[in-house]
Amino acid sequence: GSTLLVTAALFHRWHAGDKPISVRGLPTHFGDLDLRIQPTPGGDRLTYQLKITPKGDQAKREFARSVLYPRTVNGRPIADVRIDGAASSSFTQSAVIIPQPSRTGSIEIVVRTQP
Repeated sequence: GSTLLVTAALFHRWHAGDKPISVRGLPTHFGDLDLRIQPTPGGDRLTYQLKITPKGDQAKREFARSVLYPRTVNGRPIADVRIDGAASSSFTQSAVIIPQPSRTGSIEIVVRTQP
């Protein structure tokens, strides 16, 4: 398909506390994924840095969207999303949709939760 699912199966503890978690070079259909998750102690905000680095023919593959599944504290619903600093309305209570994600640089996604 043309969609990359991100963090759907990660541990909740990767999204908790105040220490960042980073993964580099994770192979995907669209290229290697670098992911950094920066939670806040209160669990009200999660900041993600995503970068996809295509290899070989991966840059030619259709990449329509990436869907990020923040594992929020106690399952709090998502209240607000910013993608590269701009407000985004492409989210549900539990997922963020990133249309046409960049393949040339990193993307910052800031997720704020409801109290």
